[in-house]
Amino acid sequence: MSALFDDKRGLVLVILLIIVAGLSSLFTIPMAEDPRITNRAATILTPFPGASAERVERLVSQPLEDELRQLPEVKEVSSTSSVGLSSVRILLDDVIIDSETVFSKARDAVSDVAVSLPAGTRPPEFIDERGYAFTVLAAIRWTSESEPNPLILRRAAEELESRLIGVPGTDYTEIKGVGPEEIAVTLDADTAQSLGISEAQIAAILQNSDAKGAAGELVSDRQRSSVEVRGEFTDLDRIRDVIVSSSADGTAQVQLGDIASVTRGVRTPEESFALVEGQRAIIVGTRMQDGLRVSTFAQDVRDTLAEFQAEMSAGTELQIIFDQSVYSEERFAALGINLMIGVGLVVLILLLTLGLRSALIVGTVIPLTALAAIAVMNFTGVKLHQMSVTGLIVALGLLVDAAIVICDAVGRRLRTGMSAREAVRASVERLWLPLLSSTITTVLAFLPITLLPGGPGEFVGPIADSVIIALLVSLALALTVTAALAGLFLKAGPEKANPMDRVTAPIGHAFKSALQLSLRYPLISIAFALILPVAGFVSVTKLPSQFFPAADRQQFHVQIEMEPQAGVGRTLEAVAVADDLIEGTVGITSAHWFVGQSVMPFYYNLIPSRDRALNFAEAMVTADQLDGLYPLQDRLQVELERALPDARVLVRTIVQGPPTAAPVELRISGPDLGE
Repeated sequence: MSALFDDKRGLVLVILLIIVAGLSSLFTIPMAEDPRITNRAATILTPFPGASAERVERLVSQPLEDELRQLPEVKEVSSTSSVGLSSVRILLDDVIIDSETVFSKARDAVSDVAVSLPAGTRPPEFIDERGYAFTVLAAIRWTSESEPNPLILRRAAEELESRLIGVPGTDYTEIKGVGPEEIAVTLDADTAQSLGISEAQIAAILQNSDAKGAAGELVSDRQRSSVEVRGEFTDLDRIRDVIVSSSADGTAQVQLGDIASVTRGVRTPEESFALVEGQRAIIVGTRMQDGLRVSTFAQDVRDTLAEFQAEMSAGTELQIIFDQSVYSEERFAALGINLMIGVGLVVLILLLTLGLRSALIVGTVIPLTALAAIAVMNFTGVKLHQMSVTGLIVALGLLVDAAIVICDAVGRRLRTGMSAREAVRASVERLWLPLLSSTITTVLAFLPITLLPGGPGEFVGPIADSVIIALLVSLALALTVTAALAGLFLKAGPEKANPMDRVTAPIGHAFKSALQLSLRYPLISIAFALILPVAGFVSVTKLPSQFFPAADRQQFHVQIEMEPQAGVGRTLEAVAVADDLIEGTVGITSAHWFVGQSVMPFYYNLIPSRDRALNFAEAMVTADQLDGLYPLQDRLQVELERALPDARVLVRTIVQGPPTAAPVELRISGPDLGE
């Protein structure tokens, strides 16, 4: 183990290699704000226009639930049936890693049920791409004094989405705040009635006039060719020119444009809205692929948005309402400061207790260990985010132990007159097994966290991963680099008086006296030692229990749910009242509303589950600072309930951990209710 001590160039080369590998990994390792949790939830939306909630439950939701429950990988199936819409949600088992394969089987199961659904039911929509937060949310706002034109906003949003898809590293994009586009044919009732033409006849004529498929096939003994007829609908004029009636001799013809108006627009009545600072808007979200650096991807997106904004027409405006990289950079800056403070405190304590040379050696090994650990994390696929960095901070107090023990052992042997080479060799040979045992014991203590299944394991597992890597790296460096540096820089000869002896000597004498007293009266010592543990067990019952803490972000979300039969117009009225109240509250920076749908995920564990819920609205609210956020939320909860007595209002805190539908879930079961 003294090879590096004998080979000074090799020692320098190893240190340089660690520095280069660590710095290279530091600037290339995938970096995000939070760990990415595998999406194990999917939603199946099935429109059944005109059907009551009871019919939707009996004819659509129940058959889908029965079929999906037969999949062994599905842990939970739940549904919400409302007027004209079935929403079925499935949750996979925690042990599932490859969720895409299971979702593929679930899609097949839904397709099998779809063929037996009642007439009038639209094809089910399987949604499973909502497993993580959007990286950037951009709003296209209507700023003109005229009435907002959702079609113009939609066209602009579609163009922006196509550009964002082209940004390298884009994983998923989505548009919220506007419904699908449609062409509306509005008949003049009197004219149509005088001609004896009904709406059903017009619909059949239009369907037959839109030539999209082949009209036939020419077959010979040498060749086969398809025959296509020109005449598909390419613009509104082509639709207006469709002949809907003609005289017996064909001399008099009536075109659709003669008896109806043909317009293009967003499907009415609209089912979803987005409001940014009280104005109509459409939100375009983009999410980066896993394994990239959020700061680099967000900068590419901002550059694309800037180019698009320069080309936008008058009356519209582009605004970034959420940028994950801002929070990521703030979090990593805070964690970096904490890491530097920790290193400084460790070096200061070592300086006061071990002396200058030993403190400098251990202080040098700490950043080397951190860089080596980051290099190993990059090689093994452990990404850099708040959990893994927290693990490195946790490991800071553990990884210095081996270096301190080696330094102290080498120093003691040098002070006995042993040569530097022999001191290094003897120290390593004596201590490698105890240090290895101590390290393995600590690694085994963290191993259950690494092996924890499901979302909780994916969230907190990186803490244990980075701790284990840092411990193993620190052991390897302590037995090689630290031992060699101690042999080279610690001085031989009699031990010099430490200026801190005046402080530490009384402490040492007091400890020695307490130890002798404890050995003299063991029963009293055991009873005295049990005071703190017993007090801890008693106190734990009085502490507030929360498995995952609240997120350190000055954001929260507000949910408003009206009566089940309420339309989107009624919900918009409630949102207007709530928005005025929130915007007028001191300490609130902004509030952006999503009406008829869930908020677009701006945090990793917010899973949208209220698609096309006309009686539902949710807001992303940002405060000006984190301090005082929770009293502010409590005050808003009371004021919103008072302002909207007919609505259910929830002001929800953003918390850490895997996704949950609600802070508390209540299940009621019975012979008639099931579960």
